[in-house]
Amino acid sequence: MTWLDDRLQELAHTGKNRAGLARALGIPPTRVTEISKGRRKIQEGEWAAAASYLEWSIDQLHAAVSGNAA
Repeated sequence: MTWLDDRLQELAHTGKNRAGLARALGIPPTRVTEISKGRRKIQEGEWAAAASYLEWSIDQLHAAVSGNAA
């Protein structure tokens, strides 16, 4: 599993999922899959929305993306 799959599993009880993240970011769901697989980076204008949706600070999101999550 990826950092994104792990986080969405932690938030599953809230109903959050990849499709919801895609809507929050204003991108197609396929782009979220690419982010999860490391084929697409989170774009500059997407960080705040992604962090908010995932209930993380931007610093926590940066750490997860870079593989330094606690």
